Amino acid sequence: MRIAGFSFVRNGFDYGVPFIESIQSVLPICDEFVIAVGDSTDGTREAILAMGSDKIKIIDSTWDMSLREGGKVFAQQTNIALDISKKNFSFRHNLLYYFEKWTGIRPFDFRNHIIIRP
Repeated sequence: MRIAGFSFVRNGFDYGVPFIESIQSVLPICDEFVIAVGDSTDGTREAILAMGSDKIKIIDSTWDMSLREGGKVFAQQTNIALDISKKNFSFRHNLLYYFEKWTGIRPFDFRNHIIIRP
């Protein structure tokens, strides 16, 4: 079975998102990690690229700010990354959290973010 993680980020440094640590925490269990990187102005894309992992696949995206209400832009960005992920088992990883010592994800519930492809 091939496993992919996927997520999205925009201006991660400006918003204080621990995206580097979060991505690093899931790379050991992923065959690939797809990340939709919005039009960041704070060096987020460059920091992900500097991680130097061949498992990371960066998808450049532009956020449609007309979809901000109700978090629709988050759903759009999630779907961009999911559509690129072509593994048997994909999970959406919230970049505010990370895997901790392989005891599970802390502090959110992983079961609500699983997608299994036939």
